[in-house]
Amino acid sequence: MRLTRPWIVTVAVGVALAWGVADLRAQGVSTWLEPAPGQPVGASRPLPTTPGHHKLQFEVALTGQNAPNNQPKPTGDKLKMSYELFLPVGYDKGNTTWPMIVFLHGCGEVGSDLGGIMYAGPSAETTRNAKFGAQFPCIVLSPQCPAGKRWDTPGMAQAVAALIRDAEARWRVDRDRVYGTGLSMGGEGTWLVALAAPELFAAIAPISAIAVEPEVAAKKLKGVAIWIIIGAEDGGFAEGSRRMVKVFAQAGGDATLTEVPGEGHFVWPRFYPKPGFYNWLLANRRGQPPAADRLQPAQLLAVGMTDTPDMQAIAQLSNEFKQFLPYWFLLNCGRENQPGFKPQFSGRTGVFVTSPLSKDVPCALQITQALPAGRKATLHMLVGRDPAKGAWRLTVRADSKDIFNQAIDATTCPKGWTDLSVDLSPYAGQTVRLDVLDHAPADAGAIASAYWNRVTIEYH
Repeated sequence: MRLTRPWIVTVAVGVALAWGVADLRAQGVSTWLEPAPGQPVGASRPLPTTPGHHKLQFEVALTGQNAPNNQPKPTGDKLKMSYELFLPVGYDKGNTTWPMIVFLHGCGEVGSDLGGIMYAGPSAETTRNAKFGAQFPCIVLSPQCPAGKRWDTPGMAQAVAALIRDAEARWRVDRDRVYGTGLSMGGEGTWLVALAAPELFAAIAPISAIAVEPEVAAKKLKGVAIWIIIGAEDGGFAEGSRRMVKVFAQAGGDATLTEVPGEGHFVWPRFYPKPGFYNWLLANRRGQPPAADRLQPAQLLAVGMTDTPDMQAIAQLSNEFKQFLPYWFLLNCGRENQPGFKPQFSGRTGVFVTSPLSKDVPCALQITQALPAGRKATLHMLVGRDPAKGAWRLTVRADSKDIFNQAIDATTCPKGWTDLSVDLSPYAGQTVRLDVLDHAPADAGAIASAYWNRVTIEYH
């Protein structure tokens, strides 16, 4: 791993917006730190300084444009946003400043619980791979887009930019080494935040993003190093990325395009686990030409095309899962108790075994499903446990909201298997994202596995 310290990630905490379609500008800041949902609430709320992951919230006081005198005025509206902050090993030692990476998630992870932040991106990788996390040389700021909004909702880009500035004031951030990246909707968001505040960034790396105002971006981001990553078979996303690079090249900008052959939209797992991805970012400093040893286009493609043993194991498990449960995705499955497909287990045939990634990060079975109007929909599950290995907890979330929560233990599952149904009727006529989570119980001494024999959506 060619990681040189210090790495830095850009993180932002507080925001105030001028809320309007024609002219959205960051104005004053009204912020406060608060633990994110599920975290202990203390009276003092001290600023986190210990290495590791911290779940926090900030509140933004919104302002609007006063047309008669063109002065901002409070709208009375406030926006709360949860965010995850990763501080690297060694942050609590000395007064060194650190590079900062700002990560923006995709459209499937909106909400306030921060669970989706661990599906992909830098913070997720530091959790999946202990060695990677121990060597990671950056602060990572991962805001979560509130439910009902997108990163391209008017005002959100300005909110993230203001959050970055606030983070720079609260933590020891090297302001010349702040970087932005994001996937899909978050890739678009990366473009939008950089356009809102180009002076904040040394480099950005949008992944699987649509085109965003190519001519405007080429002018405003001329001093920002840009690495666009796309699957070559990603339709309009790939066409838009090619257009962005072409316009940047014509304007004399520093932009590189990496197209992964044979890949569609889901290309980010090839890059976020790789040291080479972060080495490219870290070779750039704000206002300076790129380092002479910055990775070149052929090397950047090689970063994405080289599989590590860890990635190979994840791919094999994902392939087994696709055979067991087509159209669903398996995320953050840990390695405890040999997860994967079992032809037979405890009197049942065709069983899939999962395990939480850690005591804090559950394994997720995820699908986005259009539920027809006028019909009753039910999520039907036949789940089990291994009495010799302990209990686990099952949670079902619909669009980031918990709709079912039950321990799978000796009381609820005395014979090893239990048949469960969750009513999805409130979401009839909507497209809903379902997360079926395998949690480790809070008081568990060891991580137990979940056993799945049936997971279906049924209509009546």
